[in-house]
Amino acid sequence: MQPGKTGIISLYLENYSKSINIHYCDLLVLRKWRKTCFQNLDLF
Repeated sequence: MQPGKTGIISLYLENYSKSINIHYCDLLVLRKWRKTCFQNLDLF
């Protein structure tokens, strides 16, 4: 296996899951809930 290949894949998956979470936050219209959502994302 090429060195760094798993790193690239894990980085891709991490960014992919983050983008899904951010889109989910965008669905929360109330600013209060959006702020809470983004704070929860920091826990991951």
